[in-house]
Order: sequence, then C-alpha cells, then structure tokens
Amino acid sequence: TENIINEQNFYGTIMLTEQLLPQLSNSGKIITLGSSLGKYKVIKDEALRKLLKNANRKELFALLQ
Repeated sequence: TENIINEQNFYGTIMLTEQLLPQLSNSGKIITLGSSLGKYKVIKDEALRKLLKNANRKELFALLQ
C-alpha cells in the first residue's frame, strides 16, 4: 500500500498538473493540497531532507524508483 500511496501522491499530482497546464490561461493556477506527512520537517534524515528539497524532477523520479 505504501507504493500505491507514493504513486498517487507523487506521480498522480505530476500527471494531473501536466494535463492541466496546457489548458490554463496565463493567470490560471493549480492548487494542490497535502497532509502534514508531506512536510520536509517530518523526514528525520537531514541529508535526505536536503536532497529532496533541492532535487530536480529527474532526481526526484530516480529517488522514487
């Protein structure tokens, strides 16, 4: 179930955003909501927290593989 949650929370958000972006006007916005579990401060490993905070798209996808 953890893998399913990761897929929905991470990949689902990205896929939805990519589908919506072309349809937005210049002033359009996409607003996503998350839980407190999605906050960096709940990650106890400081090195991992820093890596996640500064990672680009390619690095994030690699981390979740």
